Amino acid sequence: MNGSTIYVGGSFRRIAGKARSGIAALSTFSGKATAWNPGYHKETHAIAAVPNRVYIDGSTAFEQYDSARPLEIVYCKPVISRGQVKVKWMTDVEPHIVGFNILRSNALDGEYSSINPVIIPALGSAMAGARYKFTDEDVLKPGQTYYYILEHVDDKGMSRVHGPFAVANAA
Repeated sequence: MNGSTIYVGGSFRRIAGKARSGIAALSTFSGKATAWNPGYHKETHAIAAVPNRVYIDGSTAFEQYDSARPLEIVYCKPVISRGQVKVKWMTDVEPHIVGFNILRSNALDGEYSSINPVIIPALGSAMAGARYKFTDEDVLKPGQTYYYILEHVDDKGMSRVHGPFAVANAA
């Protein structure tokens, strides 16, 4: 086990609904197979996981694989609490992630603007995820639906967005 990932090995072709041969990485949060798939096709006898590397003992010798895999968002959900919107999200792993931005719009197809004054620093790593919460204090008009996009930024300055995620203020 390494962070939020458990590595399992043996003699199998499928695990947790995914095609994997001999070794797989499972999320300790969801129990699902992660995107990591080294294409290993031997029976696995031993596994050693260290940051960014997994060592596998096949039939004869240890082989080294890069364990980095894409950022996985386990969930992202804006919720209304005490007159504010709290955007909560959890990651499975955060390889090369520097941080996150939250963008908001009043319309699904509208213009989204960043609402965090500075990037929200990443707390996870290539082998572990983290839980986050950001409070949006500048909203909550009665009857308004708000739309949020979660953007992650990597160490090369590249970004990717997740969402949109909606929350409606029925009050």
